[in-house]
Amino acid sequence: MTAWLDLEKRFREIEAQLRGARLDHQTGDAGEYWSIAASFDRIATSRFEVICKYAGRKLLVADGTEQQFPEELRTSTDDATRWYRAMKLMSGHYEYGLVGFHKNHDGTYAGTIFTGHIHRPAAVAATLCLELSAMSTEPEFPSRPLTINVSGTNHHLNLWSTDNSVKTYSATTTRVFESLRAAVPDQVSTDLRTELLGRIEQMELAFGKPSFFSRYNDFIHSAANHLAVFYQPLQALLALLPK
Repeated sequence: MTAWLDLEKRFREIEAQLRGARLDHQTGDAGEYWSIAASFDRIATSRFEVICKYAGRKLLVADGTEQQFPEELRTSTDDATRWYRAMKLMSGHYEYGLVGFHKNHDGTYAGTIFTGHIHRPAAVAATLCLELSAMSTEPEFPSRPLTINVSGTNHHLNLWSTDNSVKTYSATTTRVFESLRAAVPDQVSTDLRTELLGRIEQMELAFGKPSFFSRYNDFIHSAANHLAVFYQPLQALLALLPK
């Protein structure tokens, strides 16, 4: 079985070709889908997908680490999907995106679609392999030079850094956040209710600023298990996101 450090090397070998790429994710009532976006090197993309299959297969037999993995990794029947899920859950680089809704013919709620993405997927995968190597009890390779390139600012924070548009805070905007507060479920724990109300307040304070999208991400992450109850106000909230 290929060692984690060898997989880390293979991911690093294609990192330059995929530096501008993005691993996109969709899940929810419409199913789970992963795809490489913004990549113009088809060979590098194909190599990345194949290496992900090797990495996902190794998660099943990783000596000393398998019991530490979430159940959804151990139960995945597809090797590549197992690795993509690991990148989402374990890398710390997964960013939540927009939320969509299914509607019935009469306009009523019929389901939710969640989106997200990981920038520079080859670099993130390589770093995760290093972390798994540190967790594993597999024999180490002889010492060799390792170069870990961590440079630049967070892509997510930079996403809106050049947005010079002016946002006007209006009564309509106020109603969006008021409706979000009103939709916070009463049956959730006191701690979660406090957290959700705090996330909404942070979004409201950040409206019109570069940090607004980041605060939106924080809210979606906290409300992930209760998004159905936010169906109506979330549609208005999505209209406030930078275009």
